[in-house]
Amino acid sequence: MKKILFLSCNYPYGPFGPSTLCTFRVMKELCRSGMYEIHNISYPKQGTSSYDVLDAVHFHYLKQMPTVRSQSRFLRNIRNTWSLLTYPRRAKAESRDYYKECLHLINGQHYDLVVAQCYPEKCVWTGAWLKENGYVDNLMVIFWDSIYGKLPRRVIPEQYALKRQRKAESFIARQADLIVSLYPIKSFYAQYGDLPEAEGKRKFLGIPSILRPKSLPTSPYQNVVKADKINILYSGTIFRLDYVKYLVDMLNMSENAEQLNLIFFSRGIPEDEFQKLDTSFRGSMVHHDWIPVEQLLAIYPSVDFFISFPGNPTAIRSKVYEYMSYGKPIMLLYDDDQDVNVQTFSRYPASLSLDVRELANKNLYILERFFSESLGKEIPFETTEALFPDDSAKAYVSLIGKLLSARSE
Repeated sequence: MKKILFLSCNYPYGPFGPSTLCTFRVMKELCRSGMYEIHNISYPKQGTSSYDVLDAVHFHYLKQMPTVRSQSRFLRNIRNTWSLLTYPRRAKAESRDYYKECLHLINGQHYDLVVAQCYPEKCVWTGAWLKENGYVDNLMVIFWDSIYGKLPRRVIPEQYALKRQRKAESFIARQADLIVSLYPIKSFYAQYGDLPEAEGKRKFLGIPSILRPKSLPTSPYQNVVKADKINILYSGTIFRLDYVKYLVDMLNMSENAEQLNLIFFSRGIPEDEFQKLDTSFRGSMVHHDWIPVEQLLAIYPSVDFFISFPGNPTAIRSKVYEYMSYGKPIMLLYDDDQDVNVQTFSRYPASLSLDVRELANKNLYILERFFSESLGKEIPFETTEALFPDDSAKAYVSLIGKLLSARSE
């Protein structure tokens, strides 16, 4: 049985960011195959021992979580200035400490493959250093969040950022045997070129979020769904208030507005703003903060439609994969002609993309026809899975199997 070590920092205790959640799904699929022994180096939960086995994964715990110290504005300014000089490396000392701890934990152990994820970046730096110094034979890097091609903060000049990103990822690519990037970044490489060090190594897959729904206990938030109305749900972060205002204004024009129930499990908009929207909406509206994921997923089967608001046009909205897994119709709002989500999710048979730059009354006509044609419609999970073969954990397991087979020949 092949032994694989994952560097992901914060599984299983959290915070469960998107990167860790994706890695968790790949680990579970590898365990499910019965062909691999899976290990993980993670920060500990308070009171845990240095080693544990959970969900068939062997956990080797670091000494402690890194502490976040409060700093004066003066020190923060110095740190921010220094970060410009070391960009895109963040928390260089923390990365070195993580490497030293990982080195101590794997000393004397043999792993057929080390899989390092980004984000956090210290995991891929550590993986590259372990390979460079001869402590591991095979290294796979998964860029859930790219280094080369990532939009820099506004204070960092674009050309400077690209040069520094290219240098940083080139070192990591030089050490890696297999690199996985998410396919939306392909458009960036088409414009700026990929790294010579990544030639023959980089593969493109999607986010492993096409998951067959499982039976869950009734959610304590189930009462947000109203049986006598058309229920439309959004979960996640809302980046701009005017997206929600646009939706409410558009739906208020409908003769059937009173039949609609908007459900939000979100952050990003102050509660008083939601109260104003609720007051102005002719239908009903409910807003909650984020809730545990299984309590949220338990609500999904009772919802009639899902909605997705605009975000970064170059980044896939991972939440939409969850929506599609439940087979319900989805409204995808966008505000950029190059939004990769429009092209990606147009394959889903029950999706509608609406440009929020268009007049609301024009989009309302399209939306009401979509409501009429799609209400009660459910897409079989097998259909969705077949339409998105590269967006599942199985696709990652297949790549890992091919790499290890090639190395053993």
